[in-house]
Amino acid sequence: MSRHKQQGDRLRFSPPPDFGNFNEETGKGDTPLVNAATKMKKVFPLDVMGYGTTIDEKIFGLAGLQKLTMLQKEQSKDMKIHTSSRPVHRKITDDENVAIYVDEITISMEMTDGKSEFNVRVSTILEFQDGKWKVIHWHGSKPVESESDTWHKEEWKQKNEELEKLVEEKTTDLLNKNRELEIEAALERVRSRSMAMHKSSELLEVANVLFQQLRSLGGNLWASGIVICKTDSDDDEVWFANEKGVLPPIAVPHTEDPVHKEMYDGWKKKMDLFSELRMIRN
Repeated sequence: MSRHKQQGDRLRFSPPPDFGNFNEETGKGDTPLVNAATKMKKVFPLDVMGYGTTIDEKIFGLAGLQKLTMLQKEQSKDMKIHTSSRPVHRKITDDENVAIYVDEITISMEMTDGKSEFNVRVSTILEFQDGKWKVIHWHGSKPVESESDTWHKEEWKQKNEELEKLVEEKTTDLLNKNRELEIEAALERVRSRSMAMHKSSELLEVANVLFQQLRSLGGNLWASGIVICKTDSDDDEVWFANEKGVLPPIAVPHTEDPVHKEMYDGWKKKMDLFSELRMIRN
């Protein structure tokens, strides 16, 4: 005869008395199982087994549960935690010795650096032992943020896309930094050769180093060089180099050619940069 036969069916599908109190206690202002620490021996058998929400929370025995409880207490000592539980499913077997409870629990945490909230699904199996309901197994899980994706394919695609984007961003950042280092190294070569000059004729060698370094950075150049402007002369002194080598210095007037005139005016204004784009037709 089942333990409820004398009372008929009025207790069927209703909360087992002891677990009802336990559920109420663990739902007040703390993480599940923490408030019930002192009642563990009354609520859990020695061979209780359960899963928590983290990968390492695989609990065997009451000692393991007590260890988990102490860890939860330690990690939550600087937090204000509130929980709310919504019953999802209740079932008691026909012999009224086993009960299955399923709840959805919302956990809200207030921390020094902000607030956090997440949902947990908890399935609990209780067995009537020695005149009391005991929790023999529970399983907690945190649902992923996806719907209608049974095998988490879309979640995997999203994470893969996020990873690819992150790799692309890191690669671009690395390439930019490498590019900056290449430019700095090229400038240092030109700077070193300039600082080693002893006479003006060595400007040809500086112009050649400048051309070679600009070409090494990917510039499709016909030539490059150094122009010396003077306030007391209408001619600019130009030292050129191209892929065939260096050219003898030449004098180019800045009073006739529009480009040279604008370049000279930019020099007089002490501009940091002057640029001019011209289309040359063959």
